[in-house]
Amino acid sequence: MSDGLEKLQPDAPMTLDVLHGRYAAWFRARLVRRYGAQDAEDILQEAWLRLAPYQGVTGIRHPKALLLKIASNLAADKFGRRRRRDLHAGETVAAQGWNIELPSQTDEMFAKQVVMGLPQPLRDVELVVECYLALAAGRVVRSARDCRLPEVGS
Repeated sequence: MSDGLEKLQPDAPMTLDVLHGRYAAWFRARLVRRYGAQDAEDILQEAWLRLAPYQGVTGIRHPKALLLKIASNLAADKFGRRRRRDLHAGETVAAQGWNIELPSQTDEMFAKQVVMGLPQPLRDVELVVECYLALAAGRVVRSARDCRLPEVGS
């Protein structure tokens, strides 16, 4: 019985289905061990997408190494962005003299889902509150679009 550690035939083109079928369980376990369950899921999905251009390419001699390299590059990007975002947010909070704890990305998504699950009249009230907060913060509000807080990363 093979454990998948053998080299692939260098002249055999590999499809994404074959690679996924052969290495998915191993790859998921490796990423969960290295990055934790939540980050591993994000990296795992993106890694398979990044592997798609290699589909059918002959000469992938070490597909596990390629998967791990793609994942480690994605993780470095993800954690670097997170570190820069947190650093910038912390500097902004300190510069403004605010004494707040910034919400996590999960908290933000949950809040958005809660608001989007509200009936339309209640979502309109939420927009009014955002406009009020924008005006209170000294922002110029000419339309409802001006009330929305800028998205993270834009």
